[in-house]
Amino acid sequence: TYYSWLSLPDGINSLTFEPGYKYLSLLFHAIGLPFWPFFIALKLVAFYVVIHFLGKYSSGNKLLFLCMTFFLFVFGLYFFIDNPMRNLLAICISYYAYKYLENREMLKASLLILLAAFFHISAVCLFLLIPFYPIKSSNKRIFIAFLLFNILIMSFYEFLVLKIIGSFSFIPLIESKMISYFLDGEGLENNSLISLGFIIQFIFLLLVLYKRKEMEKLPSGKLIF
Repeated sequence: TYYSWLSLPDGINSLTFEPGYKYLSLLFHAIGLPFWPFFIALKLVAFYVVIHFLGKYSSGNKLLFLCMTFFLFVFGLYFFIDNPMRNLLAICISYYAYKYLENREMLKASLLILLAAFFHISAVCLFLLIPFYPIKSSNKRIFIAFLLFNILIMSFYEFLVLKIIGSFSFIPLIESKMISYFLDGEGLENNSLISLGFIIQFIFLLLVLYKRKEMEKLPSGKLIF
């Protein structure tokens, strides 16, 4: 229904933060494309991009099967059924930054990351990758860091959310995220360290660390790791 109400003046006035999806909607609404063809076409393009990059970075070997399996049951259903479209589009755009990250062309990588953030602010997390790529820490250090991170997050979760992040709630964006994700949502409920999701992530981490040497020998292996 929102798509059918769009008009250029109102649309432009409402473009404030993360406006990429709105610009895209305005463009296709202006040329007369109905919502469902627009939305389905976006999903098909996004699906092609995801599959293309999974194939590219798995080097066409058995790793592709592992990637596809993990992707489908962890992210695939979430991203393509009743999907968070802005998040999905940001991810698809960010894939194109990997080549430049790998080649240390940081300006091009940064511009693509910013374009992705134009659709979903979470894309800026990729900037955290730049100082650490390629990863040189030992498997033991990575394993310990993973455990400590999860234990600390779970032990001080409410303090981190309400006191640390909440102290920046005078910024309208952070205030709206705090309200929607934590105060009105379920972000502060049912949090525990040992869960099915944690066990799956933990097993996957062990597999990745176990196969690290083989993985890093592949084309783009350090990036994959």
